[in-house]
Amino acid sequence: MLLRLIILFASCQTLTGWADEPDPASFRIDGNAGSGQLIYRTYCLTCHGETGAGDGPSGKRLRPRPYDLSNVTNMAGVTDWTIYMAIKEGGQRVGKSVLMTSWKGLLSEQDIQDVAAYVRTLAAPEAERE
Repeated sequence: MLLRLIILFASCQTLTGWADEPDPASFRIDGNAGSGQLIYRTYCLTCHGETGAGDGPSGKRLRPRPYDLSNVTNMAGVTDWTIYMAIKEGGQRVGKSVLMTSWKGLLSEQDIQDVAAYVRTLAAPEAERE
């Protein structure tokens, strides 16, 4: 009986957690790219590199290599929800590498939104970045 209650409780927690996730179709990043750049330089640069190309000091040695966040063509097909969830829950949550860790234990919700906003700027055409 106790085992059944534990399983029921765990199931409810899982369902509740998923219910709190944003709707992928309507989700839009709501962050400050300037603030996100500071966080990116602190936590993300070592793997993703200065420009987001996946060529940071640690990223060069990883297999698979970190996703190229600076590639305009590739990033055009990546939704805001995917960027947000990859940062919050980790790469595996969105079908990417398990080497991309979840940052929700270290970064606040606003920090995650800010980093996501900055990541969007990495693949902006050169004219938009200046």
